[in-house]
Amino acid sequence: MKMSVEKLKQVNTVFTFVFFILISLFIAGSLVYAAVDFLGNLGPSHDRGVDIIENIDTEAEESAYSTEFVSAVKDVYVFAKNGGAVSLGINKAAVKAAGYSIYSDYTSADEILNFYFVSKTAQQSKALFDRDALIVSYEFAREKNEKTLYGFLAKNIYVAVLTDTDGDKKLTSNDDTALYVSEYDGSGLKKISDDIFSYELVADTGLLFCEYENGRCIYKCYNMTDDTVKTVFTAAGREPEKQLFR
Repeated sequence: MKMSVEKLKQVNTVFTFVFFILISLFIAGSLVYAAVDFLGNLGPSHDRGVDIIENIDTEAEESAYSTEFVSAVKDVYVFAKNGGAVSLGINKAAVKAAGYSIYSDYTSADEILNFYFVSKTAQQSKALFDRDALIVSYEFAREKNEKTLYGFLAKNIYVAVLTDTDGDKKLTSNDDTALYVSEYDGSGLKKISDDIFSYELVADTGLLFCEYENGRCIYKCYNMTDDTVKTVFTAAGREPEKQLFR
């Protein structure tokens, strides 16, 4: 009987030790997971996007979105419409420059959904897209005599997502990222490509961009002066990563 009690004590000690080890491993694993998740959130999130919602009333729209001054190009002011969701049925009232709230913090969760071009003289506004989108990247036209780090740019350039092509009820860079250009004041908006993976400025009026189709990278160049697109080079290979965040 004495041996049985001794053995029971030993078994109980072993079980207690194993249970302590399991609990310790669980706690350690939870801490590691939390640390990785926290550090991951510190870095840039290029897969961030906006939700698609079916409708939103005019009163809710006022609190769902914000506006922000982003640039002055020649005789127009440019404002960005920011938000975390795109509505398919928003009542698009005329936008006025007066009374806009100006924000300058681009680190918020909101994304740029549209641009408003406001005439300095006529005080009239024009939305770039007829419906809100996820604007992934943009550059505005620049004069040759502008004192900036960048050279002359004949047109405005935009990379935007207007359609949920992967069906996840969000607009993200995983959807088709279309390439657009317009005049400096937002007029003459034109789609150059349905889905691009990267683009680079070439000289003053060239825009080199990459498409991917049927296992091939297709490089094309858009000439902003004569409004033409020419294929420059094709090469077989895997689908490249999108490099659109400038």
